[in-house]
Amino acid sequence: MLQDLAGGRRTEIDALNGAIVRLAAEKGIPVPTNEAIVRLIRFMEARAVTRRRGRS
Repeated sequence: MLQDLAGGRRTEIDALNGAIVRLAAEKGIPVPTNEAIVRLIRFMEARAVTRRRGRS
């Protein structure tokens, strides 16, 4: 993930913690820690892409 972020690429967060969040939502199970992790990584992805574009 760190290499993806450093390279301005999307990470595998949706396949990992994102899957947990989706499955838990289907079952009505709260998973706030996983939701927070997904949000934070998505924020970092967006920031990395923005920074990468600024260098070009």
